[in-house]
Amino acid sequence: MRLRVRDRGEETAAPHLLPALAPPKSEAPLLVHADATQLRTALTCLLRNAIEAAPADGWASIRLEAQAGLAEVLVEDSGPELPPALREHLFDPFYSGRPAGRGTGLGLPTAWSLARQQGGDVFLASQAGQPTRFVLRLPFLTDHLTARAG
Repeated sequence: MRLRVRDRGEETAAPHLLPALAPPKSEAPLLVHADATQLRTALTCLLRNAIEAAPADGWASIRLEAQAGLAEVLVEDSGPELPPALREHLFDPFYSGRPAGRGTGLGLPTAWSLARQQGGDVFLASQAGQPTRFVLRLPFLTDHLTARAG
């Protein structure tokens, strides 16, 4: 699957392709209406968070899925499981669960805020004993839903 963004910005009305999420060429792109720069920033925040959370021999991944009229970008890492006390504050600005000097506590709140501005959401979707997973969810363009159904 590809995620194609129809830019809300005033500088350009051309769709932007996020090449890091490009699927096999046989699949049609998923179209969302969003500010490409803000979406890129949100994805960068989520991926940076995953990379920094993973241990030296760990991993971070990003993939795209379609769920009931929504494009979902899943960002996972092999970092330690998040304790409940930390989960409560994940999206609080300036709150960091990392040791002092590692992280400003702005990445996840920034990703959440930018996703909400685009009509979407960011949330933690991890299960106990599984990799840490954050999901950035955006609604499809309305005309895109009709085209995919028809």
